[in-house]
Amino acid sequence: MLPWVVPMATAKPTNEGVSDTDLREAVSDTLQEAGALDASEIEVDVTASVVTLTGTVTSHHMKLAAEEAAKKVRGVTEVHNQLRIGETTLSSDSQSGLGIGMAPSAAAPRQPQKH
Repeated sequence: MLPWVVPMATAKPTNEGVSDTDLREAVSDTLQEAGALDASEIEVDVTASVVTLTGTVTSHHMKLAAEEAAKKVRGVTEVHNQLRIGETTLSSDSQSGLGIGMAPSAAAPRQPQKH
């Protein structure tokens, strides 16, 4: 093979005309639609067609699934997976009995009942 010929299997598709904003929206939509993961705490940032995933997921499987889903979006040239594995806000809220979006300090203290 000639040194300046790139095999088609390794060539990346060009993404001319696809804005970072459009890519961010497409990746976010793809993550939300993926059944294998909870994307509620995944943030997507796109710069020059490079996707960066940040936030928290509950398992290594979800971390890999998010990365694979982002890579499949047409126009994405690279994915930086900075997701952390740990307890998400939603899982800790459900365990503590708090409503979604309520900080522990926002929960009203119990008042003693008067008879």
